[in-house]
Amino acid sequence: MALKRKSDKIEENNSGSDTETESTTDTNNKVKKTETNSSGKADDKSKEEIFKILSHDNIKNLKANEVKEWLSEIAYQLLNNVVIFINGKEHMLVEIEFYFNGYNHVDEFTHGDSMQRERGTWYFHRTNGAGYKGGSFKGMDITFGCGSGDGASKDDNGAYGGILIRSVQKLSDQSIIDGPSLCVDNILKLTNSKDVASFVQDNGRSIFQSENPLLYMKLRSEVEKEQPKLVLPKVVAPNNILSCGRVGLTFKRYKKGQEYFIGGDYRYLRLPDKVKKGKHYMTVKLALAGKDSVSIKNIIGSTAAAIDKLKAQVKIGQSKSRDDLKDYKGDLTTDEICQLLSLCDKLTKERDTSDNSQDNDDNDNDNDDKENEEEQDADSQDE
Repeated sequence: MALKRKSDKIEENNSGSDTETESTTDTNNKVKKTETNSSGKADDKSKEEIFKILSHDNIKNLKANEVKEWLSEIAYQLLNNVVIFINGKEHMLVEIEFYFNGYNHVDEFTHGDSMQRERGTWYFHRTNGAGYKGGSFKGMDITFGCGSGDGASKDDNGAYGGILIRSVQKLSDQSIIDGPSLCVDNILKLTNSKDVASFVQDNGRSIFQSENPLLYMKLRSEVEKEQPKLVLPKVVAPNNILSCGRVGLTFKRYKKGQEYFIGGDYRYLRLPDKVKKGKHYMTVKLALAGKDSVSIKNIIGSTAAAIDKLKAQVKIGQSKSRDDLKDYKGDLTTDEICQLLSLCDKLTKERDTSDNSQDNDDNDNDNDDKENEEEQDADSQDE
């Protein structure tokens, strides 16, 4: 199903500053001067096209399943056709997770930070809208929300949207940086930034070159024109991008309806065999899709023994019922996570079957009403 997108530009609520720290002034000014002069029309084109990727002209009216289709389209574009530059070093996305809460897509696992109502900015994870998270809790999203700057009315709460960067690939040596916190650490290291707060103060949060030359996104096509000798990974076909459940979500703060989102296909991987973290989420998805252990091993690179063990937990999850959800609201082992994901997949399919049945009943009723109206019209004409 082809879904239309829009390219409307929203207010980019960047909180940048012109102040540089002494340790980074020379390096940053050099990069800024070189890259700003070379951006020009190429940056304008990248900016316009990336806004299109992150936008939809009918988002308010999309059903939840249509939102998921849209997210899959975004994932394909970001994983294949966008290059991220960190202080001049080229990277490509390997693994991303989507969080979108608004309109007909109520995903309560979304942070709901005000920054996630923006579009076209970096959202470094914060604690309750205050200071930036540190240590192993760091993370960074690409924002694609719908806020007041997006034409929302006073009665329209908009939507919160964030695309978590979980893994990236360095194009210099093809190595993988695996994990959200390590991805942020890589940014801080390459930009000589003391911490996230310092980076944001010095550079702002825009994802575009002309506004943030130390950390920006650019279209693959533009990069290929400017750097013909740069070797970029092959484009991965949509059916070879693995989607599965997001890593680390729990029911510790359960909200109604989260069972339909905790195992949903909101995590997308371009190189699933190269990503070490969250293998069990991949295994559950492929097992539920009917893949045998050998096929799963070839796709994600896990051992057959590990896969068979997890597949047994998937089978246990399928035997559970809604009443068993209460048993999964605390800290969970890997086996219990697999059981829960399997159970929630079952509940989601039951809900979808029920919804489809209701839609068919509604259509039948509409047809009956139409036939009655036609009969009444015919009777009137006879009279």
